[in-house]
Amino acid sequence: MSSHINEQICGEYNYLGKSITYGDTDSAYFSVYEAYKASGDPEKEKMADALFEDRDLAIELYDSISKATNDSFPEFMNKRFNTGIENGSIIKAGRENLASYSLFIRKKRYAMKLFDKDGIRLDKNGKDGKLKVMGIEIKRSDTPKMIQDALKEGMELLLAGKPEDEVINYFTQFKDELSEKEPWILGRPSGANAVTHYTDLYYKYSNGKTSKRPTIPGAIAGAIAWNEQLQIHNEQHIEPIGNQSKVVTCKLKTNDFGYKSISYVTDLTQFPVWFKKMPFDTEAMLQGIFYKKVENIFGVLGWDVNLISKGTKFKKQFIMDDDDDEYF
Repeated sequence: MSSHINEQICGEYNYLGKSITYGDTDSAYFSVYEAYKASGDPEKEKMADALFEDRDLAIELYDSISKATNDSFPEFMNKRFNTGIENGSIIKAGRENLASYSLFIRKKRYAMKLFDKDGIRLDKNGKDGKLKVMGIEIKRSDTPKMIQDALKEGMELLLAGKPEDEVINYFTQFKDELSEKEPWILGRPSGANAVTHYTDLYYKYSNGKTSKRPTIPGAIAGAIAWNEQLQIHNEQHIEPIGNQSKVVTCKLKTNDFGYKSISYVTDLTQFPVWFKKMPFDTEAMLQGIFYKKVENIFGVLGWDVNLISKGTKFKKQFIMDDDDDEYF
């Protein structure tokens, strides 16, 4: 399929051809725009610009390429697998998504700004299209909702064709806002399974009943710390963290209890005073829930996303704006 597509666009029967952006088991993502822009042919470059400006023209061209590719299956199947033309015609494909901009990170990790899906226009009623994401942190359950929203907004800016400095500046301002929030909301959401089992192991080691130090997952170690503090402060009105709980785990700086983290249940809204006084490691938490996730998504562009952690004191004029970006 990819080979036939590339042959139509570039004249070469090659599934790794210049027009092929990404391929999967049963799909091919390709760009006439990128292939024509890199062709060195003034007429093709002009056509590429026309496709970018005229979405109706782009739909017509991509539909024709898809139809021609689909029509090639019967002969291909018969030649390769001796199916006969009729049986070979069972294999069919369809043009699914058309996007103005896309970001492909690696296999099964990408984002696209769709303006047409299965022949239905998505750029109507004042909208430029619809964001489609696959396998990236915008939808992961271990990403806090406010971080998901920020990553989505950053991706919307990128896939609207905004320059590097504007996207980076958005994230640096968001980082400044995060730094002003109560530190415990910067924890990482997750499940805490087998809390009872690991608590038993923890106290056996602490009380000298076993010499083998147990390996305890971070969220559960944080749950043990929370439950221990409830006992120390006689917080009988607060339910301890149990098995199968949904928790938020916060990293801590060096403290008298030796805790590296402390967790709390996700639906807790009122926090004890002793908890608020814990030495929360804000930067370590931001590294896990924000900086690393921005790097995982946008780092493929070669941008200096490390500037985000420094906040808005690093003004956007220190970031070079490359008008010749060819990533999309």
